[in-house]
Amino acid sequence: MATDRARLRVLASLTVALLLAAGAAADFRQSFRKGVEAIDLQNWTAAARYMQEAIAEQPREGERVRIVAVRFESYLPYYYLGLALYHTGDCAGAVRAWETSEAQGAVKRATDEYAILNGLVDDCRRKLAAVSPTAAPKPPTPPVPFPIEELRQAQAELDRATEAEAAVADLRRDPGLAAVWLERPGLGSRTDEAKGKLATARSWVEAAKDQHEAGQLTRAATLATEALRGLQSVREDVEARRDELRQARAPANPTAAPEPARVVPTASVARPPGAPAPAAQAARPGALGPGAGRPAPPPELRAAADAFLRADYGRTVQILANADFPEPRATAVALLLRGAARYSLYLAGGRRDDALRQASEGDVRACRRIAPALGPDAAFFSPAYGEFFRQAR
Repeated sequence: MATDRARLRVLASLTVALLLAAGAAADFRQSFRKGVEAIDLQNWTAAARYMQEAIAEQPREGERVRIVAVRFESYLPYYYLGLALYHTGDCAGAVRAWETSEAQGAVKRATDEYAILNGLVDDCRRKLAAVSPTAAPKPPTPPVPFPIEELRQAQAELDRATEAEAAVADLRRDPGLAAVWLERPGLGSRTDEAKGKLATARSWVEAAKDQHEAGQLTRAATLATEALRGLQSVREDVEARRDELRQARAPANPTAAPEPARVVPTASVARPPGAPAPAAQAARPGALGPGAGRPAPPPELRAAADAFLRADYGRTVQILANADFPEPRATAVALLLRGAARYSLYLAGGRRDDALRQASEGDVRACRRIAPALGPDAAFFSPAYGEFFRQAR
């Protein structure tokens, strides 16, 4: 009998132990479930408390726990504890929790959670290092030395190119050389290209002064040198052509007294090398400019031609707005010149103003009615206008 009672007591003890174990197992899942729900609501303080309870009941991570209905989550109380502590500002506690979770290894199989863990651990460690009194101070960034030598070189090239720019501008304003610029349109485009490079080089130098950019100053000096070469080339070509014109006007008898210097009228055209003599040129159909036996162009026509040579096409059109001269040929020349100015404005506007193109065509047609043999000389007008003149009907 005594033996039976002892056996019953042992069985009762084992039953109680099993019931207690089952209750403990149920408790950690319940704590974990409540912690996950608190995280869903971003109640970080409650989430940390529930995860600490779950860890006290079951510190080992890894199994799957039903949260609600068909929602299951990996049992990762240390991971979620770190997440809750991070959001409450306890980076040190969060890092300790995440290190424990990573050491157990279950979190590494949860791809999303492990990626979040790594990102937040790095963020916390940076914050802790920033406030740590033992953190080594960052060395001061050494100041960037001012590139004085590069600036001197760039400024010297800018000064030389600026002098060349002023010299070319003087040649372009000289009325006696107007025909040179008209007969060689490339001089103007080369000048504008060089001036554009010079303007860019100036802007680079100003920007580099503020930023201490030695490389930018070097590039600016190189660009200024290119601009200088372009302007010098234009100057040499204009001066060489000027000398040719002076020699052509020199008296045939070297012992005769030299003729006084004659200013070439703005609207007249200088004779290119190898061109026929003025008398023959006057007889050539289509030549633009006064020939032998013809009266000098009217002042308005000369002024319009001068504006055209300066690429002031709007002024050219304005002067010749009501072109009507006593001599039919002067009227035809004025129409040809006005048509060229309007066509240049049309091109400069990106070929968008169709009214300008139509007005230019009207000038061309009127010019042909008055002087059918007259046309733009290829030596003085752009090939584009020459083609436009030929095709206009």
